[in-house]
Amino acid sequence: MSINLNKVSANNIINALRSGIVPQEGLSYLTTGNDKEIEELTNELDYISEGNTAIRFIQGDYGSGKTFLSYKLADNALNEGYAVSTVVISLTNILSNLSNIYKSIVDGLKVKGKTEGTALIDILDKWSFNQFNKTKKIESSSSKYHDDNNFLITLSKNIEHSLISTQNINPVFAKCVMAYATSKIKKDSDKARLAISWLKGIDSISNSEYKSELGIKGKIDSKDILSFLKGLVYLIVDSGYKGLVLIFDEIETIQRLQIRKQRQDSYEIIRMIIDEVGVNAYKNTLFIMTGTPQFFEDKKFGIPSYPALYDRISSPTKVIGDSIKQPILKLKRLDENLLLKISKKIIDLYKTAYSCDGLLNITDDNIMDFIKVLSENFGEINSKPREYIRRFIKLIDLKLEFPESSIYSFINSPIEL
Repeated sequence: MSINLNKVSANNIINALRSGIVPQEGLSYLTTGNDKEIEELTNELDYISEGNTAIRFIQGDYGSGKTFLSYKLADNALNEGYAVSTVVISLTNILSNLSNIYKSIVDGLKVKGKTEGTALIDILDKWSFNQFNKTKKIESSSSKYHDDNNFLITLSKNIEHSLISTQNINPVFAKCVMAYATSKIKKDSDKARLAISWLKGIDSISNSEYKSELGIKGKIDSKDILSFLKGLVYLIVDSGYKGLVLIFDEIETIQRLQIRKQRQDSYEIIRMIIDEVGVNAYKNTLFIMTGTPQFFEDKKFGIPSYPALYDRISSPTKVIGDSIKQPILKLKRLDENLLLKISKKIIDLYKTAYSCDGLLNITDDNIMDFIKVLSENFGEINSKPREYIRRFIKLIDLKLEFPESSIYSFINSPIEL
């Protein structure tokens, strides 16, 4: 099996898998058994690149590969020229608190070549430079016009027309973007940093400073967040990217909220997004939300507890079967053959990471026997991918540490192998 990863990368991947987290690299190599789902989501990327909006839900048990699949989609999207942001929903970052969610979206914003820290500044710089060049071309200006006050006035008018008149972007958001663009051209770094702080939703700066320097009254308001998101997507696309993939991971956290109003408000946000998607309000945007089966099925605390949302995404009755075209994409457990494939990939990674090619000597029969231990009657796998991978890596760890011992001596088996 061919593996095109160096020792350090292979080690990083094994360490991540050993801890039960999704590795930051090597996703294409590790992907096993979700080909149809990946193809379906890739088709959604093509769809939004043409100016459309889409939303999909990924359903699976804890450890079933929901996060892995969404990270794989994000990896593909970055390589294809999309911006990506992943927001993990938690008890301290609830969906109904849109101000915090907006900050998380901006903080997690990534583009190809900028995956550490936020890519917001990169996007704004690229967009501002494009606006400068457009204005310069229209005005037939010299290279020194960035010092000319008349040019800045023309530039500001063009930006205002581009953001507000043409695209109907929130005026306050547009004003801050305009302040950033003009301050960059005037080389006013302090004002540019202040504009970035406002766009990132930073609370540590006073309202009076924002007003005096940017002409903006107050900080980002929750009621404006969804309209700000439209502005952000416009900047992303107008900067040359194909669109935005926005991933909300672990949205099942909503059902754990003790306060009913917080749950209901969170479900209402999802309902609003679905309706906005229906009228193509977020052009060039793909929303991905991942959750557990209980989240989609629990009538007391889950989505069924909010009929306005449940009616929009639940599977129609009287028709049997699951389709990947439906709003909720349901992940299935890996069978024995797929677990064998991923096990062999992990062994190859392990050999690369620890330079132990001749020491492991783990055969396909050994692997299938191990899978048998983790199986119930009739071959149904009683193990989720994350759990299986952690157990399998521990098995390899022990085999490397005690090479003279039989692989079977490390398997706690109630059955005879």
